[in-house]
Amino acid sequence: MNLKIVLLLYMVFLAHVASGQKFTLMRYDEVYKDLQDSPRTGVSKIKYIPLFQNPGAYVSLGGEVRVELDYSLNEDWGSLDVGRDIFFLQRYHLHADLHLGTRVRIFGQLRSGLEDGRKLGPRRIDEDQLNVQNLFVDIIPYLTHNESLTVRLGRQEIRYGSGRLVDVRDGPNLRLYFDGAKIAFANSKFRIDAFMMADAIVHQGIFDNS
Repeated sequence: MNLKIVLLLYMVFLAHVASGQKFTLMRYDEVYKDLQDSPRTGVSKIKYIPLFQNPGAYVSLGGEVRVELDYSLNEDWGSLDVGRDIFFLQRYHLHADLHLGTRVRIFGQLRSGLEDGRKLGPRRIDEDQLNVQNLFVDIIPYLTHNESLTVRLGRQEIRYGSGRLVDVRDGPNLRLYFDGAKIAFANSKFRIDAFMMADAIVHQGIFDNS
């Protein structure tokens, strides 16, 4: 017999209710520049913070907390005689999105994934005490009203299509990330991406992944 019950609570700290903006799976895809023309109150004040008296230069802050309570019965099908197992997973993300005009952008995100109470200890998908999830720079050398060429360098999450082959893997406590470079061309009709990436070997300490 194998039984697993998961209680999941997901809280996202952003101003999508007040501002009409939408939460996205890839947090760097969210756009808050439109807030420059509307009054900002409460949490929405941190979603668009103008810089240098230039409407194209701003920073947006955000984060999320996910907590998960797992109850498992014979999850290992009796091979290690674990029996009943109740454990607690936590995931914390904080990010900052810096736009320096229309041609340069820097996005950074910290993550902390924690596990408490599992009899066999945390799995590789459960715990990474503190690490950089995203840290990349976008450079846009070519930009028109309906075409753009973007060069993205650094650590980044990627997802294509249905997510079955290349995905950020949001289900487990730790999301995937990759280090490398990507070139993206887009216009009103199609988009082409070319990238070269390396994934990480996750260790459970603080800034110790390789």
